[in-house]
Amino acid sequence: MAQLDIEHEPSNHTVCPDYSSDPYTATCQALISKGFTEQEAIDLLRASWTTEDDAKQERRRAEQEAAKVAQEEAERVAREDAALKAAIAKEEADAAEKELRKKYKGKFLPITVGTPMPERPPIFLPPSILQKLLRGEYLELWYFTDQGYDASAQTIYSAQDQTFTYTRDEDGSLQLVSAASLKTSKTPVLEDEKLDWGDFLTAYGRMIDAMEEAGWPAERITMFGRFWGGLQVHKWARVHDNSGVDRRALLIYQGEQRRIWHLMATRGDSLPDLAVLGGPLLNIARAEAMKKHFLRLPAGRNLDKSFVSLL
Repeated sequence: MAQLDIEHEPSNHTVCPDYSSDPYTATCQALISKGFTEQEAIDLLRASWTTEDDAKQERRRAEQEAAKVAQEEAERVAREDAALKAAIAKEEADAAEKELRKKYKGKFLPITVGTPMPERPPIFLPPSILQKLLRGEYLELWYFTDQGYDASAQTIYSAQDQTFTYTRDEDGSLQLVSAASLKTSKTPVLEDEKLDWGDFLTAYGRMIDAMEEAGWPAERITMFGRFWGGLQVHKWARVHDNSGVDRRALLIYQGEQRRIWHLMATRGDSLPDLAVLGGPLLNIARAEAMKKHFLRLPAGRNLDKSFVSLL
């Protein structure tokens, strides 16, 4: 069979077989026997191969395109997965930092550069007592005496062991608080009626300062200032009284009326003016003070003239 020099543009690095060569003589003869010329047989075989090769190349391109799309999709999923993991990690890190800042608040407080220390130190109270003050609830004046301040300082310092526990607030929600803040102070809290007059004068001034820091309404702070100031300048506070009944009566009146006023605040829609001192109620408190004084006298002792004059 004659050798024909027919060139074919290779497709994707594939080369069409030379159907005029000896290996394909039998194939060409089979076509020639059916009426094809030798050149027609070679062209037919070449065309058949080209058609099949084009189909293969098309399938290969489709497979490559599908593989490319699959790879791009896999890369996109991987990027999204990595971004999601990074977001989760950041969220966990932020939550951990937030909890750390909450747990060690003092460590992360911002510093106002150039601001000097306050001339009047802030009011420091144990967390459980401070919460009562922030809620506007009744609080014994004892906490603002020198003895109360010392006891509070010991409680606050002992709370720095950073042992925390969960406790329920009055609304039922859980709060993470210092375990030391829940411990009862070893120093007993005195009722207002049992304070010394000097402690009373010191404590109520400090409590007014604490009310301001705790954000109490101005009109309420003013009312308490008038209330306590009115007791301080009352005639019973100024008279010379060796028995101490007059000032004790004012302390009894102050303690009882302040407790009742705070109790009314939990039940009513409006409140009376505590600064308006009630004469009958003052006399009841004075009778209570005289009774307490009388009970403290030694058995069989005659009442001294100064006490008889009080009756």
